[in-house]
Amino acid sequence: MNKVRLSDGANLSKDKRKRRIFTIAVSIILALAIIVGAFAYYVGDYYRADQEAIGAFASMNAADGIQEQYPEIEDWYIGGHSLGGSMAASYLVDHVDDYEGLILLGSYSTVDLSETDFDVLSVYGSEDKVLNRDKYDENKSNLPSDFIEVVIDGGCHAYFGMYGAQDGDGKPAISNEEQIYLTVENIVKVME
Repeated sequence: MNKVRLSDGANLSKDKRKRRIFTIAVSIILALAIIVGAFAYYVGDYYRADQEAIGAFASMNAADGIQEQYPEIEDWYIGGHSLGGSMAASYLVDHVDDYEGLILLGSYSTVDLSETDFDVLSVYGSEDKVLNRDKYDENKSNLPSDFIEVVIDGGCHAYFGMYGAQDGDGKPAISNEEQIYLTVENIVKVME
């Protein structure tokens, strides 16, 4: 007489079930770990502006009303870095009589200001690999013919701001402080 042990079959079935549950659990945990890891990488890989910079950038019309707050200032200039410079140039189109000039830092004007009498300073770093040089050169014709162009030797794109290194930028050969100092020095010359 052959005896069949039901308990052995049941054990085999339980083992298969345990393995299947284990495989599913490991798969779920692995998927969650990948999702959490990807999220952490994404959140951790952004440019961090310092608190001063966060208060500088709001909208295309962020400059509205500022002149009224400081009536003692007679000559106003507007400018910005990268996209902020392009936004400042676009703002000027509707405020030609309110400003003396434009300061572009690693930026260019996509609007035609060539017939204005603005004082325009365009500054970029020799190691700036973020600024699209083809677009920059194409858009020079949007500026008055007497605009001043300054190339900071060893400067990069990110060093006009205070947010750390930027992907794709060149390697700077000067310090952030030195680039800011040279930039301010040239801005003051234009305003004098």
